Amino acid sequence: MKHFELKGLENFLKKCENLENEQKQIILKEIIAETLYKESKENLENEQDSNAKKWAPLKQSTLNSRKAQKIMHTKKLFATGSMQSSLHSGVENDRAYVALNATYKGFAYARVHQFGSKNVIARPFLPIDENLNINKRVARAMEEETKDMLWTLFKQTLK
Repeated sequence: MKHFELKGLENFLKKCENLENEQKQIILKEIIAETLYKESKENLENEQDSNAKKWAPLKQSTLNSRKAQKIMHTKKLFATGSMQSSLHSGVENDRAYVALNATYKGFAYARVHQFGSKNVIARPFLPIDENLNINKRVARAMEEETKDMLWTLFKQTLK
């Protein structure tokens, strides 16, 4: 296998070095938080996981319960909309996050829907697996976004 050294990026890399470490960290955390948010929102809207695998249909008992509550739609994970409306992202100190604050009678049910339980079918909407590993496609998208952001910053420093 032939090895080679990529040339022509010296100026770009030098300019990126001029960015303060703190600046780089904030940019990276914002990219992570925003990507996780967008992916989670799209998965909820499209009723699928991050690999575009559609969620299982609602059980008849769920449909009956919704009908009794006069909830006439069949959108999954959207009985009242409180879970979707509580979805948010942010950057705080040393972390980037996406979170849902929805509860029902004190029970934080988003985790159960993400991973499933004895009585609840998993309908993963966050781009992570049960070991908290990020989806590979989403990770690649974050890498591309980071490259784009660094390129934008580099171009700004040339002006």
